[in-house]
Amino acid sequence: MEHQDNLPPRSAEAEYERDDYLQREPRYRRPKLPYKSPAFTVVLSIFPGLGQIYLGYYQLGFLYAIIFASTVAALASDKIEGMEPLFGVFLGFFILFQLVDAGRKAVIYNQILERGKASDLAEDELPRPGGTLFGGVVLMVMGLLILGNTLLGMSMAWLEDWWPAGLVGVGAWLIYQSRKEQAKKP
Repeated sequence: MEHQDNLPPRSAEAEYERDDYLQREPRYRRPKLPYKSPAFTVVLSIFPGLGQIYLGYYQLGFLYAIIFASTVAALASDKIEGMEPLFGVFLGFFILFQLVDAGRKAVIYNQILERGKASDLAEDELPRPGGTLFGGVVLMVMGLLILGNTLLGMSMAWLEDWWPAGLVGVGAWLIYQSRKEQAKKP
């Protein structure tokens, strides 16, 4: 007690800043979020997108799965005659890229948990919980198409020619979302 009496008095502003600092809670609480194993995340990513989904980056995981499936479908079809080497090289690059991306995101995820908050880096953010309207609509449309085929006998032959339109739609949505996020930034 004697030591505190010898200290100079604090200003009201300094007291307020100290109290404000002590009352702040970390953005992420460690006990509620478990660490994620980077090695396990990479192993899961052998199937593209699964590692990202394990980490909680659902949109990114499903996007990677769609890119992988679309590239495999394009390689299996006879519609890209002469471009097989380009698609094959892209597929190999993409598989390696998403493996590295999953491992990196797992390390960053764990670092954020250690610090208790994210930094100012755009990628240095934990995934947000919850889904999206777009993801829900895509799942509903896919479910309705499959139900139509299995229960009503609706032909799916048109999908063979029109599946790239789905990629165009997803790409347009991603561009729209990116532009909307950029418009919010000062």
